[in-house]
Amino acid sequence: EPNLTPTAFKWLIMSGSGMGKSSFLASLLNILIVDPDNGCQALPGYVLQVRDWTDCKELLKELRKPNTLEAYSWIGLDLLNVMYEFCYAHECKRLGVVYPSDLEGGKARGKGWAIITKEFIGWLRDMGNLGLPLIGTCHVNMVEVSIKARTFNKAVVSFPGGSATSTFQK
Repeated sequence: EPNLTPTAFKWLIMSGSGMGKSSFLASLLNILIVDPDNGCQALPGYVLQVRDWTDCKELLKELRKPNTLEAYSWIGLDLLNVMYEFCYAHECKRLGVVYPSDLEGGKARGKGWAIITKEFIGWLRDMGNLGLPLIGTCHVNMVEVSIKARTFNKAVVSFPGGSATSTFQK
């Protein structure tokens, strides 16, 4: 039988700014909230500030140490958008480029983006494998799409990229 309790899953909460994502995280008992933008400091619970990608990587090393997570029942990553921007900036600097598409004089055909994606997804996977339920939050942009003459609103995650409405462009 599959385990269908809420703690058996990794969660992603997506919404616009100010909709209560952080407050929801803070309402969970014994949650460790990782906060990259000082947006959770007034909330109850244990909030750990990260300032850049190096902090994110160091946090993972610390959380892997024995008995570090005994006091917690959940890990909350609030906001994944900002953590991705940390990774983006760190990897671009490491690669010696301003934009991922600049790698190898613009001839790398997506290699820069692949490096950033691999680094971020690897870190996120490792955070999710620490043995506690993981809840990430992220901002989204609402985009209008038309399918067969019907109009719908679609939530699109606000990660850096080429979109005029991406986090990177703001």
